[in-house]
Formats: sequence, C-alpha cells, structure tokens
Amino acid sequence: MEIVISEINNGFKDITLIDGNVRLIMSIYGNGDLYWTIMDDSKLIKNMFFTITRENGAVYSIFQDLFADIENVNVCTLDDDIFNNYEAEKYNKIYHEEVFKYDFYHYFELYDIENKTITWCSDEFNHDNTNILKIRKIDDEFELEFIPKSILSGFIYGSSNIGRVTIKFCNSGSYYAPFNVMFMRLFNKLQLVDDVKDIKHQVSIDEYMYNKNKGKRLVKR
Repeated sequence: MEIVISEINNGFKDITLIDGNVRLIMSIYGNGDLYWTIMDDSKLIKNMFFTITRENGAVYSIFQDLFADIENVNVCTLDDDIFNNYEAEKYNKIYHEEVFKYDFYHYFELYDIENKTITWCSDEFNHDNTNILKIRKIDDEFELEFIPKSILSGFIYGSSNIGRVTIKFCNSGSYYAPFNVMFMRLFNKLQLVDDVKDIKHQVSIDEYMYNKNKGKRLVKR
C-alpha cells in the first residue's frame, strides 16, 4: 500500500491510499465535510473493497484507534486539543450512559458489537438511499467495503458511478453525530503519516513482522 499526501486543500492535506489499481482518497471539501472516495476505473458499478494491513504500521494503528474509540464511546480525547483528561473522562461517561442506557445517537446502527463491524451510511439528504461504507476487523486486517446506492436500489448499470463510490461524513448535522468526530480524528492523524517508500520512513516492528511473514507465505506457495 502506497500513501500520497497532496497539497493543502481547504486547510487540510488530501490523503490517498493506493493498492494496485484501487485508490482511496480522503478529502475535506469546501463545505467543511469529510469525504472518502474509492476509485477503480477498471470496474463497473459494484461493491468495492480496500484492505488495511500492517504493511504500514502507522495507518493500521490509526484504524485500530478508530475501532477502539467507537467501541468504547471515546468521543472526547486529549488528541482533540480542547479537553484536559478530567473533561474528556467526564464527557465520555455521559456519552457512554446516553448510548447504552437510552440508545442515543444511532450507535447500534453505526456499530455491530458482536461482529465488530462499523456501518456508515453516507450523510446525504436521503439516509435510506445512499452509499454505504462497512469497516470490518477480520483477523489482522481491516476490510473496507464500499456499497454504491445503485446496487442497493437494484440498478446495476449506469455511467455516473462507474469505478467510484463516495462516502460523506458531515461535520455539522451528521446522522451519527457525535461519532463523526472520530473519523475526523482519523483523518487528522493520517495527515502526519509518511509513506513506507519514503527514504525517511522508519520501519516499525509491526511492519517488519508483517513483511517477514508475507515473504514466508509467498515462499510456501
């Protein structure tokens, strides 16, 4: 997996994760919202996948943090630079109670605790007819599945969505608020990640072991 960090756009750098022909682009648009777009020009309309492995330990760790934050309802963290430790714990306790006691914030639509799956319906006007992102923790990988609304509506063919599915995370008025902040937190952390191909990149233990085991698997084949 290759990482490309582009020029600053609306105060943020665009993040592009590349695996073969597939590109996953994370950007802040002019409306201040976060967008993830998966692209593969070789494919027609269909579910599209991107896998996060330990090949880049920093990216993998950031997705681990996303799962941990959602699972534990860590809405407020010290990473947000606006809370001290006491405030973060106080507000998280309130959010935790509101989620599990009163079923607030569509939490159980967002996160399947038993199957460890995040499901995010793109923050569009029609919540019931929109693109869907599913993120699953499978063994030692994170599988991202992008489901286009054309498939959900029963339409297979069309030119507008060929090889592209976009997911919107509203930073104001999100259906899943306040959990949208966790995806912004992920995006902010990715701003600081370097590419494994960068000559200045320091190989982590996770990356070393992943590539070592990957080599062994290739030899066995």
